Amino acid sequence: MQQALVEHGLVPTANDGASSPGVGRALSPRRSTAPPAVVVREGPKRHVNPLVGAPTRIVVEVVVEGEMPERDYDLVLDVIRREVGEVGQIGSVGRTFSWSVSNQNRKLQISVMPRGGKTTVRIDEQLGHLTGGIFGGMMGGIGGGVGGAVMGGIASSAPGPAVGLAAWLGVVASAYLGARFTFGKVARGRERKLHEIAKQLGDQIADSLASSEPTDPRKRLRRD
Repeated sequence: MQQALVEHGLVPTANDGASSPGVGRALSPRRSTAPPAVVVREGPKRHVNPLVGAPTRIVVEVVVEGEMPERDYDLVLDVIRREVGEVGQIGSVGRTFSWSVSNQNRKLQISVMPRGGKTTVRIDEQLGHLTGGIFGGMMGGIGGGVGGAVMGGIASSAPGPAVGLAAWLGVVASAYLGARFTFGKVARGRERKLHEIAKQLGDQIADSLASSEPTDPRKRLRRD
């Protein structure tokens, strides 16, 4: 039956499909353009400072398959400014785009590197200024101010200076432990926020790469 239909021209043969330009392509399903995968990962291994109880540097990296077009760097900059909330400086070396802020409140650098068929975003923040602010403020204010007052009050009524000194050391130790706890909490909060920013940057780059795919149907057919 199939052979009879072929002989009467009612069913196209494989050669007929091949001889008609575009027939095979028209029947094949087209691939939909989806954003590339976004991978957020930790940067180099962080070393915990034993004195402060937490790392004093946070590094987060994002890797997106595909090289982001330079014309869309303004979209990345908009995400950075909106999420960080600081006025930073823009720089570039070759195709690498960077944004950084360095003041008494924050030291943060974000770089975007399209290279080798992928785009890597690196977020690097130094927390050294926080250690000075938190430990210096708490230990100086509580340990020096409160501790000194406690030591003076106890020493004046105690039979010897040892009791007052012990009380002062207790206040200083409490201030130190409180500073470690506070710094650790702030550092973890910064790390979570940087991960959120990294994910948003990765999603923006992925959307940019997806939208930069050719829209001309002839180009899409050649790709497929």
